[in-house]
Amino acid sequence: MLSPFWKRFLPVILILGALLRLIWIEDLEYKYDERYIFGKTQTVGVSEHFPLIGMASGVGTVNPGLGLWIFIGLGKVFHIKTPAELTRAVQIINVIALFLLAFFILKFIIPPEKEMWLWGLALTAINPFAVLFSKKIWQQELLPFFCVLFLMSFWKKHTKTGAFFCGLLGIVLGQIHMSGFFLFASVCVWILLSRKSIKFFYWFMGTLVGIVPMLPWIYHIFAYPEIQKAFNHSWELTKFTDTSYWMRWVTGALGVNLKYSLGNHFVDFLTYPIIFSQKTYFFKLIYFLLVISGVCIICKIIYNLYKNKRSVLYFFYGKENNTVMLQNAYFFGSGAIMAICGFTIYMHYFIVTFPMQWVFLARQVLINFKKSKHLLWIIWVSQLIFTIGFLGYIHIKGGAPEGDYGIVYRLLPQDKK
Repeated sequence: MLSPFWKRFLPVILILGALLRLIWIEDLEYKYDERYIFGKTQTVGVSEHFPLIGMASGVGTVNPGLGLWIFIGLGKVFHIKTPAELTRAVQIINVIALFLLAFFILKFIIPPEKEMWLWGLALTAINPFAVLFSKKIWQQELLPFFCVLFLMSFWKKHTKTGAFFCGLLGIVLGQIHMSGFFLFASVCVWILLSRKSIKFFYWFMGTLVGIVPMLPWIYHIFAYPEIQKAFNHSWELTKFTDTSYWMRWVTGALGVNLKYSLGNHFVDFLTYPIIFSQKTYFFKLIYFLLVISGVCIICKIIYNLYKNKRSVLYFFYGKENNTVMLQNAYFFGSGAIMAICGFTIYMHYFIVTFPMQWVFLARQVLINFKKSKHLLWIIWVSQLIFTIGFLGYIHIKGGAPEGDYGIVYRLLPQDKK
């Protein structure tokens, strides 16, 4: 049973999350990747054959085809004719993912853990990056829906059906975006280390079935040499010291690293909103409030671990329940694997962790602070203001031409649409 507070607040969270994802459809990003994916929805089956593999990735290889196939399927099923229509489909999928996450929390999570998950959902609904990464024509934008399905199967991994879909969906995550392979590998390691009950045969069979759609991709990476070029520089154990994964996890969870999208416009953004032609620097205040909150959380975690050294292993490993085990697999295991592989870590790689960044943040606040609700409210309200400000800034400015966001679709010249 939900408390009266959550009965009132949960609908507000979901409505806010939906509105933030659906507002200002014409402000969509429309650069090379978006143009490529939308183009495929219009030309496949008309002027070109069905592609067996996906588009090129940032590490020099091609992606598996599944993510692109889903977009092509959306285009055909819903007769999509414009980039805005395809973006709307992505936004709706992400709104469904948000509601599906609420269902998962209510039906799968046991009462002692519900509080941290509900606060995690509250932060997921309004976090600037969670919102930003739900409004683009990008393969990884499809991940949140499948991430929640993966969570459901993981929670039921002791059953035949749950174990089968846990293996299947883990491989599917990697085919939509290759960051999913690292995450699934980490989860598999944590399952083996924890000796948690799982139907291994059905898990293995699900994994095998999941591999079938990626057979053309497997053939491609062995038939062509670019995969070797991409990985030759990567396998160096010294890169284990790279902390960029964990730094970006923290800044993404807090929603403070909007320079990722805004680039050089970030400094200008912090001076907003402008009232009566005067810069108020209100967003700079919100930024510092979030940064200070993050510093306080980190310091409190370190202090409590120092006081109770027995809890260190639990913090890094945590096999006692599904929530802690999965959070640690995402946070420590996936980060370590990516660090060893030596890839540059980008903010959009964390989409595959949906919604664990924010559940992790909520859990750390709840278990480390006596007045945790006060701090969670500060973080939640600050992130909501930051997100509304970010969307408003993009709408007013027409994008961020000097940043990753670029010029919004509605203002692009006709020849670039």
